Amino acid sequence: MVDGAFEVTLSWSDPGDPSITGYQILRRDPSVDAAGQFHIIEDDTARADTSYVDDTVVAERTYVYRIQARNDHGLSVRSRYRRIDVPALPPQAEPTPTTPPELKATLRQLPPSSSSATDQECRDKMDTGVAVKCSSGSYSVTTYGHDGVVWVDFEEWVNTQTGILNWSVVINTYTFRNNWRDAVTGIEVPTEGEHENSLSTRYTYPGQDSCAPVVGAVNNQGEVTRWDWRCVQPSGVVLDSTESVNAYPSASAPVGPPPAARDIQATLMQAPTGSPSGPGDTLTQAQLDNTVEATATEHTIKIVFLQYLRDDNTFGVIGLTTISHY
Repeated sequence: MVDGAFEVTLSWSDPGDPSITGYQILRRDPSVDAAGQFHIIEDDTARADTSYVDDTVVAERTYVYRIQARNDHGLSVRSRYRRIDVPALPPQAEPTPTTPPELKATLRQLPPSSSSATDQECRDKMDTGVAVKCSSGSYSVTTYGHDGVVWVDFEEWVNTQTGILNWSVVINTYTFRNNWRDAVTGIEVPTEGEHENSLSTRYTYPGQDSCAPVVGAVNNQGEVTRWDWRCVQPSGVVLDSTESVNAYPSASAPVGPPPAARDIQATLMQAPTGSPSGPGDTLTQAQLDNTVEATATEHTIKIVFLQYLRDDNTFGVIGLTTISHY
């Protein structure tokens, strides 16, 4: 084996921080190093360039790399994992003092794992660059891949089942809003969709149809003794879409991650105080004009189910995981 036959060129995106003075380069050899154990091969590159060449690798070895940015205050958190498999030396490629090596190993991104059955197995795969985050549930392991795709693996469930004809993965996408705050004062705005003679401040979406009279109480003769305002809830969970993935016979399925949380602005109307006089009562103009400008944080989540058919033609559904933006 001839040292110097290969080199690994690392490159990364510019974090855009002008205070960066250099980078620390870390490397792990899974064949000899314990899980999670990295060694510093360059403590400080002493430059803000976003590349580094490791010319100390040898053939037929696997290496895992991470980097940390450095400035006058210390080191950043570690980057994600990147793995490189160095091939064997071809017979004609042995370098000589006068012939520099022509072949260079370039980092490649491996697909997310689709076979992890336990948290420990998932963490081991993270060390080899296959995944960046894992979570284990009752029936599945969730693996967050480098490319943003989330893999849901339910192999452990499949291996314990009998009489299953086929299955599919159902992905429900929901959005919900919380942390409503007055856009001017920043004070939290209490919201509730139903108003029953309470003096607390409650808000709904503006408009004549956002609150309507509903029966609040009846007597023994079935006569209405009280009417209440029923108002539209401004911060409820909304089902945006349902997607079905025909995963059979595979025991894993890819799921695209939901978008990041974002701030939204809205006008909220104060729910009316007091009971309406009857089913024909409507909101007054003064009530319609009683509004506040508010902001909220909108979140999107994906809830993943497994839907399956047994050989006796009965259906079953189990929950696999909930995926949020990471």
